[in-house]
Amino acid sequence: MISVICVYNDEHIFTNVLNKCLPKQTAKFELISVNNTAGTFQSAAKALNHMGRQAQGEYLMFAHQDVILPSKRWLEDTETILAGIPDLGVAGCAGVDENGQQQGFIRDRYHLWGRPFAEPKAVQTLDESVLIVPHPVFKDIQFDEENFTGWHCYGADYCLRAKSSGLGIYVIPSFIYHNSPNVNITGLFEQQKILLHKHKAKYRHIYTTSGSLSSAKIKARPLIEILKRAYVRVFPQFFSYLEKIIRKELSGCELVLDIGWQRDFPIQSVMGGLGDIKLYSRDAITMNWEEFKESSFDAVIALDVLHHLPKEDGRDLIKKMESLARNKVILFCPNGSFYTNNLNYPELQRASWSPLELRGMGFKVQGINGWKSLRSYNGEIKFQPRLFWQLLSDMSQKIVHHYPQHSFELLCVKEMK
Repeated sequence: MISVICVYNDEHIFTNVLNKCLPKQTAKFELISVNNTAGTFQSAAKALNHMGRQAQGEYLMFAHQDVILPSKRWLEDTETILAGIPDLGVAGCAGVDENGQQQGFIRDRYHLWGRPFAEPKAVQTLDESVLIVPHPVFKDIQFDEENFTGWHCYGADYCLRAKSSGLGIYVIPSFIYHNSPNVNITGLFEQQKILLHKHKAKYRHIYTTSGSLSSAKIKARPLIEILKRAYVRVFPQFFSYLEKIIRKELSGCELVLDIGWQRDFPIQSVMGGLGDIKLYSRDAITMNWEEFKESSFDAVIALDVLHHLPKEDGRDLIKKMESLARNKVILFCPNGSFYTNNLNYPELQRASWSPLELRGMGFKVQGINGWKSLRSYNGEIKFQPRLFWQLLSDMSQKIVHHYPQHSFELLCVKEMK
């Protein structure tokens, strides 16, 4: 049995994401959760240790509130995989190996992270969205409450300590959706410095899903941040570029309906603060369209939804969005086919859409995320040296904005007036 352990600070997200998919599981499980909205626990390490000591399962699965287990057999299949790893210390769904290479395969917000794989892979550290620890290991090694007093790096530290005890750290082929509505980096740099200092005797480089760490990089961090801020002013990155365009399109809107897929609502991670906009969020699959009257919203927006639906269902979605929108309908989707020919996960793309097709339906189409040919199906730069090709992709953004047939993704706006 797996004990699912979660400390959450948003009851709505916990209830509608992680906790919603657990009752559907075929395997017996134990749920231990703590509502930390009031800030009872000041650190992840303290909260997880407190809950872990109560667990009765053979494995302890520490999961974020915004993780979806997409299969009903997820816990059952994962237990089978874990039982086949004799030296297991910690398992997870995403990590970075000793060479700094990403390992694992998940859907992180609305982009794919990593690549498909079939067998467990050894890594140096794991992403903290899911950490699975055998019960006997947790009895011997618990999270470091003294050094990691916030909400970052506790998982990487746990992995390195387990590894030092002769245990293996693995990513396993258990696909998840990580639907985080925002990115919290408060205190990250300070905790990274603590992590590096604690393990510097054994590791010159520590590789994590939030970046690689070394003494040289830590020292150069202030300069790197200055250069990065200057760079993004000239070449805005994906999220900032998309946010700028969407903010412009939503200017003057007061009521907005955000339609997501699998309870994933990307506008919350793209926009950050919404100002005076009153936002309603609904899932495209479970939404009751009769809940709202015609022309109920200034704008109806669906980011990363359209291509997950069969073609006719996608057309039907657009018609329904148009019926609810007074001013604008906004869509965001990949340009053409990316996922269908590469993966054994058909739900990730059931239909492809082209700029020509969407223009024919009355949309103004803009290219996003640079030149399409530079990226693989999951949005990663294909070529080496990566920094050079990333620069080329960033430089191409302002060009493909006007020539969306060559862009990686499409932002589409239809004026209802």
